[in-house]
Amino acid sequence: MIPVGHPIGVTGKPEPAQVRIKGDSFDVLQDIVARVKLFLINIDGVKDIADDFPPGRDEVRPILDQERIAALGTDVRTIANEIRGAFDGIDATRVYDGKDEIELRVKYAEPYRGSLSNLRDMQFATPVGMVPFLNIASFERAEGFSAIAHHNQRRTISITADVDPTVITSRAANVRLMEEFSGLETELPGYALDFGGEFEDTQESLASMLRAFLLTIVLIYVILGSLFQSFI
Repeated sequence: MIPVGHPIGVTGKPEPAQVRIKGDSFDVLQDIVARVKLFLINIDGVKDIADDFPPGRDEVRPILDQERIAALGTDVRTIANEIRGAFDGIDATRVYDGKDEIELRVKYAEPYRGSLSNLRDMQFATPVGMVPFLNIASFERAEGFSAIAHHNQRRTISITADVDPTVITSRAANVRLMEEFSGLETELPGYALDFGGEFEDTQESLASMLRAFLLTIVLIYVILGSLFQSFI
């Protein structure tokens, strides 16, 4: 997992437009990303649109038949652990060479881990005997994730864009985004847009100015009260 901070451009300044899409499902997040990018493309003056979700390598995902597995007297966790052990390895034991502790892991040899036919040929021990993989499962190819970004402990994909200030300001671009996707949390509960970049910095600056103004008012009140020996 990698944390997401304030994306900055090559000049060291925050991106003029940045939005973080937060949620649980990467499929839904990617759909929202596509919608946001399409909207940005159609705003005059917005350019250099990019996201921080790098494509991963293709991977194979086993799809287990839970009802069939239960009928054979075993459970999904046992089958999943056997598959994981065959390809990722299982801690078998530890041996000692003098003061050095050596952990031994057991898994398929390298040539067998790289072949789908070996996954198909796997056999699983069940109370009714050995059962081949294809009797209780199938598999699908899918794109894996090379990196999973988080912001405030939630899965996040960030989109950044530059603007041509002679056509549109960064604030105007962000306001249009906010208006377009204001109903996203109602449409997709659990998913939200969080605006960053220059817009976030501006909001933080305004909040700091407001706090400083309120503190100044309090200090002036205290000083005047002390001078006149009355706080009324």
